[in-house]
Amino acid sequence: MKTQTEVRYPKQIYKLAPVWKTHGLNFTKVAEAKILSSFLADSVKGKKVLDVACGFGCYSVKISRAGAQVYGIDISKASVEVAKYCGASALIGDAESVPFQSNIFDAVLCACALEHFENDEAGLAEMRRVLKKGGTLALSVDSFSYQGVTQHIKEIHRRKFNVVRYYSLASLEEKLHRAGFEIEKQKYFFNSPISSFFLCRYITGKVLPFQLLFPLVYVLSALSDRWLGRKKEGYFLAVKAKKISNRL
Repeated sequence: MKTQTEVRYPKQIYKLAPVWKTHGLNFTKVAEAKILSSFLADSVKGKKVLDVACGFGCYSVKISRAGAQVYGIDISKASVEVAKYCGASALIGDAESVPFQSNIFDAVLCACALEHFENDEAGLAEMRRVLKKGGTLALSVDSFSYQGVTQHIKEIHRRKFNVVRYYSLASLEEKLHRAGFEIEKQKYFFNSPISSFFLCRYITGKVLPFQLLFPLVYVLSALSDRWLGRKKEGYFLAVKAKKISNRL
């Protein structure tokens, strides 16, 4: 994985731990969490789960509350410190060289991180390695395949969030298959006119008090995706995949 310049977060950020546990009232992350949680709903209680590139530990905390034994890894020491403060069990680790033995996790979660990896196939191979036979991978990635997205918006997003690559379902499925996974479920989200409108303004920094308007923005985006969403495209893509058992 690409080495990043280490940062230290100001003390004030630790005071916001309760907010980070709810994904910071970020309407995109709350939508993502709902989908990924549904993918893992039947497979985490009483199980061992690895949260790859766990960041501030939002997912780790959420999944542990569902009865799972969760371990998070992240390459950023500062992020791991915040994750621990939030109550997550986290350690510093490279997603392309996971510091755990093979075949020990029932499920692996990787939320909107794969697109930042220098070597995404190495990361997927590591996720498969640590999974038990028949284990579950819940994964979300940046896609930006929505027909209405402009190249200008895509480029701003790529630079602002250090995105290495974007994925279509076909390209992600090909990489997952090569790594030894089979997709069981898939879902594009933020794939409708209203959710696109809000997301583009969030990306470009147009003045909108997103946290204050969080309930309204989230509900309108969700309803728009449900009624007007394009099933074969979207800004984000989530998949549930299974470790193929007939491979080493």
